[in-house]
Amino acid sequence: MSKNTIDGIVSALSYKDPLVKRVIELFKYKFIQELSEDLAAALLNEISAQGLGDYFREFILIPVPLHKKRFNWRGFNQAELLAASLAKINGIETNTDLIIRSKNTKPQTKLSATERKQNLTDAFREQAAQIAGKKFLLVDDVVTTGATLNELAKLLKKSKAQEVWAVTVAHG
Repeated sequence: MSKNTIDGIVSALSYKDPLVKRVIELFKYKFIQELSEDLAAALLNEISAQGLGDYFREFILIPVPLHKKRFNWRGFNQAELLAASLAKINGIETNTDLIIRSKNTKPQTKLSATERKQNLTDAFREQAAQIAGKKFLLVDDVVTTGATLNELAKLLKKSKAQEVWAVTVAHG
């Protein structure tokens, strides 16, 4: 991958599996926050299966940020809960202040790949001074086109991040 994109993505499950899709929908839209620990455990199992558990210990977890409006509607950031559960299980540092979502974008689920990329233009801002030379692990629930994760990776690398990976519960 180029220097402006994500260095790697680890996903535990397929979003095409109806059970996985339903569990994530319950987590995000029925507000069953307790599912974060089980979803994080599934993700940690996949990270371990790929031999990346020790490697990621030197990374800083960054949950994909929500805009304040979406946070207020849902009452929580699902990526933040997943990151907190991963940190609790694996002892990895988490930082929720390095990147903020400065633009209230449309939900990505119904957009094409091109629309997703356009939707995210200038959607995030970073705290550049705290990024240089560090390694980051973005955390999200689902990756489809990778538009959000790549936008965040570009932002981090523009601020001289050494490496940016992502972990998601599901892909597809």
